[in-house]
Amino acid sequence: MNKRRMLLSVLCLFMVAFFVIGFTACGESTCSHQWNEWSITENATCTEEGTRERKCSLCGEKETDTVQALGHDWKDATCSAPKTCNRCSATDGSPLPHTYTEEIVKAEAIKSEATCT
Repeated sequence: MNKRRMLLSVLCLFMVAFFVIGFTACGESTCSHQWNEWSITENATCTEEGTRERKCSLCGEKETDTVQALGHDWKDATCSAPKTCNRCSATDGSPLPHTYTEEIVKAEAIKSEATCT
């Protein structure tokens, strides 16, 4: 009878151990996470995503998330430069054509007075 009880006890212990290990190995956590603030692990650029991470202060589990690319912050084109990004200096298009508003004649540039012919 003692052997039977001992065998039953050992079998119960194995079953309990199996369930405990089985559930924790499946990733089921009993931690009610208390997440720290997000911290940037890789900065996003105008064209590339970045990453951020936070950590549970109770169990140490980490969570990672992506940060969207920023997109270009365009400065308008001028007659000397195309449209240019304020963040990364990328350019798009061509400089604008010159717009002349008045004609200025400098006296030193005139070789002789104009004639009819």
